Amino acid sequence: MATLIERLKHEGHQVARYMLSHNPDAFVSDTVVYQALPIVTVEGAVLTMGQYPSYEDICGRHEG
Repeated sequence: MATLIERLKHEGHQVARYMLSHNPDAFVSDTVVYQALPIVTVEGAVLTMGQYPSYEDICGRHEG
């Protein structure tokens, strides 16, 4: 995941990664989110739940 995030940042995308161990408040306030981890969003829309997306998944969603 870290490599994917760095690639997207290098391409000029804004990326925020929240980790339960470092950002618990981002998760504990929403039990649905907590149960569906990992959740990846792109431009405010949920892209994947329960799995990490590929680079192609993210770029396909972003461009489409």
